[in-house]
Amino acid sequence: MTSKSVGKSIKPLETLTIDVNGNPVPALSSYFVEARPMVPFTVPPKPNKNGAFTLGAKDSWFHKMDVYKSNMEWLLGLSHHKFWSQIVYGTDTWDSVISFLQEGYPFYAADGLPEDDEIMAIYYQIYYLVYYVVRRAMTKKENETNFIGKKYGSLLYNYTIISVPMMIDISVLYGERFQLETAEMISNVFAAQPLYVKDLENSVQTVKMALALVEEKFTGRPATAGEVTKLAEGVRVAKRLTIHDLQDVVYYLLDISGSLTTFLETYKPAASIFHNHKFEMNIASLYENAFPSAVKQVQECCDNDETMSLYFTLMFKLNNARFYFIKMFRLCIQEALKTTANQHSDLADCQAYLDVMSECLTCTVFMKDYHSKFP
Repeated sequence: MTSKSVGKSIKPLETLTIDVNGNPVPALSSYFVEARPMVPFTVPPKPNKNGAFTLGAKDSWFHKMDVYKSNMEWLLGLSHHKFWSQIVYGTDTWDSVISFLQEGYPFYAADGLPEDDEIMAIYYQIYYLVYYVVRRAMTKKENETNFIGKKYGSLLYNYTIISVPMMIDISVLYGERFQLETAEMISNVFAAQPLYVKDLENSVQTVKMALALVEEKFTGRPATAGEVTKLAEGVRVAKRLTIHDLQDVVYYLLDISGSLTTFLETYKPAASIFHNHKFEMNIASLYENAFPSAVKQVQECCDNDETMSLYFTLMFKLNNARFYFIKMFRLCIQEALKTTANQHSDLADCQAYLDVMSECLTCTVFMKDYHSKFP
């Protein structure tokens, strides 16, 4: 098969056609999809308490990841129209890419990656390959001849190439190492498709309810997103959590606080959206009611030599989560301060800011820790 672009004029991908044996074929088409087995990324095996791996576990993972790595290298080597045709129409192609975004180790959970030189070498090779694949998909114009026109935002959105949860995952995995590049990538996506803003608004509501449900575990009061729960309105601890449930809560608090804080740092306009939904109140209320109880329960569950290692692990993660929630609060409130300081801000903006702060001031534990961190 021979193919070449039809015509001498430079056209965007969505209107470009490719001459295939004398017949014009849309450049973005299932015609150019290759039937290639795409495997998902899977986390590496972990050693046992003695530091040894199950026989064959590493070799099995190496084999699967060699295939995964080869697929990512292949994607990067495709020409512009074939790359886009593959990720839009290829069966499991993009799912394979995003499996790393979902299963990779965020910076706050990097201790989960086994300290094995061979495993770490392959993991970070994949880490960088996926970054460049994702970056290519989040690039509207590669060069003067390879670009997508006005349909770029619709292409990303309608085919779920990029979603808000994915942008959060991208910022968590790559926001620290590639700070400027990741910020630019995400900003470009929001600029190309305004519907992502609406999706982010909906995501904020989902997160608010999730935090309220976590808080309910410690207050016994039915979860109501957007309200500050006062201790007098519920018992201090609804029930004693099992060590398994407690671990789940601690890891969830770290995951959601670390993820959202990094996203707000990466895509700064998101902070104003969170503030508009009074997200600061959810942070303060959760912090006030969940963290003191969580600390107490960790101390009670890990009260012997056998659980001492778990105690230090959970306390370390709890303290990190506390820091991220405080930092997240500051990111949201700073954006609000910028708005109220703007000469074009109206009375409603000022009142909204005062309402949020007056409610949060009732959370004395949170406010004490906040002012300790940011005097």
